[in-house]
Amino acid sequence: MKFAKMINRRGAGDIIGWILLIGFGVALATSVFIWMKGQTEEMTESTVNYVEGEMVCEDVAINVAVNEMCNELTIVNKGKFNIDALNIIYYPAAGEPGSKLENPATPLKPIAGEKITVSVPQSVKFEVTPVLKTDENKLNGCKNKKEVISCTV
Repeated sequence: MKFAKMINRRGAGDIIGWILLIGFGVALATSVFIWMKGQTEEMTESTVNYVEGEMVCEDVAINVAVNEMCNELTIVNKGKFNIDALNIIYYPAAGEPGSKLENPATPLKPIAGEKITVSVPQSVKFEVTPVLKTDENKLNGCKNKKEVISCTV
């Protein structure tokens, strides 16, 4: 009699163990599915914004010049669209690179090659990326139109 009760208890423990194991597996699979779905949606959204940005940026062009002291940039709009901001990354001779988002009071208009002068820390290299506003008022950087300028201090 005692032996039969022990078998029944052990059998119930095995069944409970299997149920828990399957439950954990389903919970883990569900968690991974939800996480991957979020990652896919995020990647799709950024790809769409990037493609839209590429079409807008086709007719954007800038010309960048640096002064002799390597601390002032003159940027001219040579494209067909207004430039709403400029993302400037500067690389000092010593130390960490820095960045600056220059928002002019009025957008740089392409008419007559409007230009702006920007003061920056003295550096050996500059990367200037034009930034446009989309119809939804989002800022869109034109990475493929980035200008890289080297300077000797």
